[in-house]
Amino acid sequence: MNLNFNLRDTKATGATSIILVCRWNGKIMKFSTGISIKTKEWSTKNQKVYSGVLGSFELNNHLDKIKQSVSNYFYQAKSNDKIISKDELKSFLRANQRNDEDKNKSVQDVYLEYIESLSNMAFNTQRKAKAEYNHLVEFALENKLNLSFTILNEDFLNSYINYFVSLDHVNETIRDSHLKILRRFLDWAKLKGYHENTSYKNYKFPYKINPADKISLTEKELDRLYNYDLSNNLRLERIRDVFCIECYTGIRFGDIRNIKPLNIKDNVLKIKINKTSQILSIPLLENPKKLLSKYFDNGEFLPIKSLKNTNVYLKELGKLLGFNDIFTVFRFVGKNITEKHLPKYDCISTHTGRRTFVTLSVQKGMHALNIMSITGHKSYEQFLKYHKPDAQTIKNDFYKAWTKIDPVRVEIANNLLECNIDISVIASSTGLSIDEVKKLQTE
Repeated sequence: MNLNFNLRDTKATGATSIILVCRWNGKIMKFSTGISIKTKEWSTKNQKVYSGVLGSFELNNHLDKIKQSVSNYFYQAKSNDKIISKDELKSFLRANQRNDEDKNKSVQDVYLEYIESLSNMAFNTQRKAKAEYNHLVEFALENKLNLSFTILNEDFLNSYINYFVSLDHVNETIRDSHLKILRRFLDWAKLKGYHENTSYKNYKFPYKINPADKISLTEKELDRLYNYDLSNNLRLERIRDVFCIECYTGIRFGDIRNIKPLNIKDNVLKIKINKTSQILSIPLLENPKKLLSKYFDNGEFLPIKSLKNTNVYLKELGKLLGFNDIFTVFRFVGKNITEKHLPKYDCISTHTGRRTFVTLSVQKGMHALNIMSITGHKSYEQFLKYHKPDAQTIKNDFYKAWTKIDPVRVEIANNLLECNIDISVIASSTGLSIDEVKKLQTE
């Protein structure tokens, strides 16, 4: 008995099938292994897929299992003095292939089954799973991959990450989110018995951008945004109103549409959060109360646009208001860090509202645990990702820690000096010594 693997068409320009060729007792039979590859990826001499090919280890392992199962079949037949016919061998191979097909059902088919299993989950959970499925299929098409669970190893995941890097609209946070969704799907499929691959479990993201490199509005910018006259632009006025509600409450954009008049009682907004099913109680300031009343008192719903359009309009709004400070944005291309210098308005998105709430609440002295009870953050680590102190806050804290002079008093003293107020009066008014005031005068 002799077993070999050959390509069906050695001159094929695209992918071609790998064929098992069996020779025994003067008989010969060819059987498709169900694996297709490009001719340049196949070693005719070794009858294996070249080691540099994505998924080569798993593919060669599958071929070895086929060869081993056929060898065992012939060994058992010989032990029982049985002569195997072509039809018997074909039936054996087909039965094995059916078992493999059940176990190695296509990733796409299993993923669609996974999406169906999420029918009772939150809408956003289903939406994100569908988005991840589309990315996975698009990646496979671009790279001409025949998706199977056996190739979802470290090499595949590295290539998949680089695919996300190539998408301009996908940042590191979104990329990591997609990888986590893929990992949840693979866990589910393993529990269902569709694969035995565990290499993805130990995979660690090779690069990570500091998630705090995100922007938030300063209190001055938020006040300007809230008070800006947009009466001649209804579209941007409605975008502004919804965004300001985010900034004043810390609520996610996806939960804004769930706010109804009945959710508000005694100046507190009580709402169930889609993402975690938590019920949060959020105290309402006058500004968000006025914005909510603006619509609810007229029997209207909050004017929610799509996430994509809202993000586009927010950038337009930020540009109109002159939020032009330049920010440096870092991202990975392959394993190299690149940086872009963008105006602040170009970095604003719906999530900036939630980040603004956290940052301003910290600056105003709220305890982190109290802020977390409003935002629904379950861990301090997650909470810290939303705190982005501005340069002035950091500077003030630095001088407060390293000098005896309160920066607020320094600012007041400087203003009084510009008005030519007597030094002794400034000293008594601010609590600074005369020498300290004189030092400010000479700076």
